[in-house]
Amino acid sequence: MNVSPNLPPLVSDLASLTEIVSELLNNACKYTPPDGQITVDVQVIDTAKSLINEDTKSGALHNLQVPYFQITISNTGAIIPKQEQSRIFEAFYRIPQSDRWQQSGTGLGLALVKKLVQYLQGTIKVTSYQSWTRFTVQLPLSL
Repeated sequence: MNVSPNLPPLVSDLASLTEIVSELLNNACKYTPPDGQITVDVQVIDTAKSLINEDTKSGALHNLQVPYFQITISNTGAIIPKQEQSRIFEAFYRIPQSDRWQQSGTGLGLALVKKLVQYLQGTIKVTSYQSWTRFTVQLPLSL
């Protein structure tokens, strides 16, 4: 586990945040072989955010650096094919012809995670390569 020192407070919905982290860790445990690794990284990052100024006639865009709380949960083992990565957040979707079919579950976990992340005004993305699968959640420091 890698948690940056001196993290600022995160003002969020504790139940939703707990469900997000629990589901991602549960999946990491489920799909990591006995000799595999699971890592958790927590830090604050600055993310560019475009804002439209509706007070001006031009509707000018302003790019601001906004701090986000970032939680990354990674595990070794099963790789999610690139063409499947955009679909894994769909309700009931399970990767065809993968060993994931041998695992129990309804295919609703990641769909729920995505909805909760959106509810908290954040984003989630997945990357999977070189035997690592990584879920990255970014949440604003305050709702």
